Amino acid sequence: MPDPGSQPQPGVILRQIRTERNLSLEQVAVMTGVSRPMLSQIERGSSTPTVTTLWKLASGLKVPLSRLTRPASVTLLRSLQQDPIEEEDGKMKAWLLFPFDPDNGTEIWRVTLDAGCVHSSQAHAPGTREYILMESGDLTMTVGSCREQLTSRQALQFGADTAHQYATADGCSFYNVITYQ
Repeated sequence: MPDPGSQPQPGVILRQIRTERNLSLEQVAVMTGVSRPMLSQIERGSSTPTVTTLWKLASGLKVPLSRLTRPASVTLLRSLQQDPIEEEDGKMKAWLLFPFDPDNGTEIWRVTLDAGCVHSSQAHAPGTREYILMESGDLTMTVGSCREQLTSRQALQFGADTAHQYATADGCSFYNVITYQ
């Protein structure tokens, strides 16, 4: 297994995808809603994209989120050997456990939210589904106009092609399984 520290960064992978598809930075900016200067900074490695930016890139380019964080050939990652992706001023941390598997269209993440964290996510590509498997704590999931309260050892599935929000009062950890059409 390759050393996780030697894996390409999102900017390197973004440039590979752009080159494979013969896309300019301007074309990618239009497709993803991420500005051309930000795309350039990400590709140069002078800016680290947030989870929200990575989702915009993944949705616009129609690739799984994990494609931008780890190469598809990796089959196993140990969360203790990688730095998490952080969002919401570090109150949200996400570790990619299993990258996108083209055979079943799935990727698996472990996520922790600190007390008071609220993270809003834009709608993902049509047909995308998420499965939340609570490990500990409390989580309020809002999907469109539906709101569900989750606690440890509960699970929820939903169509992630609708805007959704993760919120916690006291903090929580959960696994997030994402499937793509």
